[in-house]
Amino acid sequence: MFNQNEFDQVTVDDLAAEAGISRKTFFNYYQGKGQLLKAVVVDWMEQNNVWALEEAIGEDIESVLIPPNIDQVVNWVLDNRRLFKMVLRQTDFFEVRVGDFYKQLQGVSSESYRPRLKRVIDAQAAGVIRKDISAELICHIYDALRLDAVRFWLQKPDDEASAKDFHEYYDAAKIVLFKGLMPD
Repeated sequence: MFNQNEFDQVTVDDLAAEAGISRKTFFNYYQGKGQLLKAVVVDWMEQNNVWALEEAIGEDIESVLIPPNIDQVVNWVLDNRRLFKMVLRQTDFFEVRVGDFYKQLQGVSSESYRPRLKRVIDAQAAGVIRKDISAELICHIYDALRLDAVRFWLQKPDDEASAKDFHEYYDAAKIVLFKGLMPD
């Protein structure tokens, strides 16, 4: 419904009717339609394992920080720009402090965050990533970069927001981060 209509045109009654539930049942699960919209994005992330659970480190910084299915994730964001713009405008999904990002993602948090944190710690021990920055901070910095790239792209006018623009911004930000994480 959100892909076909503007946020204000979709009512809780419409959503409840589409789901075959009462309005009261809807509010037992969600405080409002914005929370449902946010839950749709979180559910997709959980289903598609945005944060790889693999704990083994790769040979470079990128394989330590970035999930192997990043192209699938990016394509989903690019293909669902309208939905993500709605999420940006109608929810707090993109407004969270990065340190609280995993807390916001409900059940995804510790199960998905720990393997990446472990990969960073192991990469630091192996000399792949510099050791003078905490592993937790490195993970948070990458999360901030990823969220900022999506926010940047979503805030551009539709006629200026191409997949190429997104990739240029995200790829440039990754290069800066990776160079900054290289050991001396």
